[in-house]
Amino acid sequence: MTRAYNQPPTSWWRAWRWRLLTLTVVAAGLATLYSPLFTIKNVIVDNAPSYQTEQRITAIVESLMQPKGITLLPQSNLIFFSAAAGKQAVTREFYIQGLEFKRQWPNILRITAPQDTVVALWKADRVSYLVNGHGTLVQELADEPPPANLIAVTEAKPLTHQLGDQVAPELTMQFLKNLGLTWSQQLMKYPLAYVSFDPAALPTLQATTQTGWYVLVSVEQDLSTQVEATRRLLEEKIKDDQTKLEYIDVRFGSRLYYKLR
Repeated sequence: MTRAYNQPPTSWWRAWRWRLLTLTVVAAGLATLYSPLFTIKNVIVDNAPSYQTEQRITAIVESLMQPKGITLLPQSNLIFFSAAAGKQAVTREFYIQGLEFKRQWPNILRITAPQDTVVALWKADRVSYLVNGHGTLVQELADEPPPANLIAVTEAKPLTHQLGDQVAPELTMQFLKNLGLTWSQQLMKYPLAYVSFDPAALPTLQATTQTGWYVLVSVEQDLSTQVEATRRLLEEKIKDDQTKLEYIDVRFGSRLYYKLR
């Protein structure tokens, strides 16, 4: 008992130093997390269907970053920003699946849309849409111009659609995408105006040029062969009669047909 009462008193510093150190580390961590260093300064959108869409997606995300009362997880902070909430907000307006939100430290948020987000301009009943590689309508175009270099598709029998509707099979959309690219490379002297799409006529598509004549192609046949056959007919057999041309039919392999007015 005598020894217990004679023990030297414990220093307050020794008793509190670890607690103070812990509090200091926690405070420094919180100060770093909530510091302006991680405040999102730039939102970058890659592969957007159009410039207007890119601007709108940026505006939607920036609206989520605005403070809404007192919160422990400010959305303007790159660490706390909710990618799930961002995807949900964007897809409410644009039917774009597979958006990726990536954090680039310390203060850049990068949003990437899939490569096949838009492959064609789809003209329906008095409304134009952007359609993706799966044949799904992803955006309605109001007054804004469509993206350049997109192949235009017109419904033979215009229907009323909503965003998210699948208007064409995926195989047809892949063919249309390749048709636009191949035509612009090999038949650039005869620019396309639009492709007429009729689901009842598949696998046939009607590609109409800006001068009025058209080419009947088949989704089920090799595209490069059909385009090359069109080029040969134009530059060899009917070279001097192009002004009288009504249509060319290249759907049947080596059997090529054409009609003059």
